[in-house]
Amino acid sequence: MSHQTGILGSVELKKVFADCLNGDNTRTIKVVIEKETLECEKIVQKQNDTFDDDFDVSMAGLVEKDRPCYIFMKFLSAKEWVLISYSPDSAEVREKMLYAATRSSLKSEFGGTYVTMEYFATHMEEMTYAGYLDVVESKNAPPPLTLAEEELKEQDENETKELHGASTKVKTSKSVEFPLTDEARSAVESYKNGSVTHVELSVMIKEERITNSATNMIGATELCGVVSGDRAGYHLFNYSHRYENQDVVSHVFIYLMPGYSVPIKERMLYSTCKGSLLTSLQQDFGLKFDRKLECDTPSDLTEEFLRNEIHPPTAEARKKFSKPTAPGRKPPTRRAR
Repeated sequence: MSHQTGILGSVELKKVFADCLNGDNTRTIKVVIEKETLECEKIVQKQNDTFDDDFDVSMAGLVEKDRPCYIFMKFLSAKEWVLISYSPDSAEVREKMLYAATRSSLKSEFGGTYVTMEYFATHMEEMTYAGYLDVVESKNAPPPLTLAEEELKEQDENETKELHGASTKVKTSKSVEFPLTDEARSAVESYKNGSVTHVELSVMIKEERITNSATNMIGATELCGVVSGDRAGYHLFNYSHRYENQDVVSHVFIYLMPGYSVPIKERMLYSTCKGSLLTSLQQDFGLKFDRKLECDTPSDLTEEFLRNEIHPPTAEARKKFSKPTAPGRKPPTRRAR
């Protein structure tokens, strides 16, 4: 990335880096881009013995809300540092691009092996110790299970075990069951009787309930346009279509999770609520889903995608390739059996 901007550190910045890596009393360094040069704008000395106690103290008044910057903060030793690239949404686009493209060059100037952790921040809340802990938790969290993995896990947890000659069903599922609001129940009933073809259900985290976020009367070509990619949600879709000259109605359950733009706690909650919601939809409302899908962006939900999921294309038989006979040679004789 440094070749894209050509921005390098000033002599003064290089000296600051050398001093702090040699074990001086520096806790935090603020670096900015000034006149196409990386400059040290401010140094904050250690105020407390630990990184945890010093985080908010050293950040006080250091970062400007609308101005990008880089923050180096000493962790446990002079050879362990946290790098935070702060680029607020309110900054100019050109300035944000410049800081993003110069980050690799900055790390090279500092010494990339000394950066034990780094993250990007766009809000002032992320520049606090609480924000730092949220980032650490997110980085350490395991990736969310796929729908297939969750179904396999549920099967394993609910499998019947033989104990002392008796069949005992052991259920250790950790799924969370939130009740549906009256609005959600009404929306599902409308979906069941065909009044609407699409229902979006979402988790009310504080209230610990599942509510209705949207109902629509749409076709497959309109689905990706009405599904929001900014939030997680469960979608019920009635896919009515023609297949092999017949009218076909397929019910599809879609679990949409826009990846790591959603906080880790919310992702985990949606994941653990999904199993019990499916059980309720199938047992309490009598719905049967022909396909259960998951995706991270509405653009995947095209009519072609749905059709291929409901009616997987049959692989064409591959023609056997015959190696051509070499010039001057007779083709091999096949023996009759």
